[in-house]
Amino acid sequence: MKFIAGYFPTVLGGNKAPTAEDIKHILGSVGAETDDDKIELLLSQVEGKDITELIASGREKLASVPSGGGAVAADLNGRCGSQSLLCKTLSTPQPFSQPISVSPSLI
Repeated sequence: MKFIAGYFPTVLGGNKAPTAEDIKHILGSVGAETDDDKIELLLSQVEGKDITELIASGREKLASVPSGGGAVAADLNGRCGSQSLLCKTLSTPQPFSQPISVSPSLI
């Protein structure tokens, strides 16, 4: 995720084709370690792709991921009243804000 966090600001700042050095500069400014192989993998996966399309693709993929199901189990035995705010909150899945689509090896 940190490599993506280094990539997005450069693109959003107007650099449509950030280099590995651009990403290293951003990550280095906050003291984060860099990995040349992972940065190159990220750049190869996003090469020629529009940032808004990457975000949209990630949102579509995450829409099918179940979320919020595990915490509701406490309600199965009637320990939680149906009007309980906590139970209503736990039983309502909360979506991620802006997922993107990249290789799991970059995370």
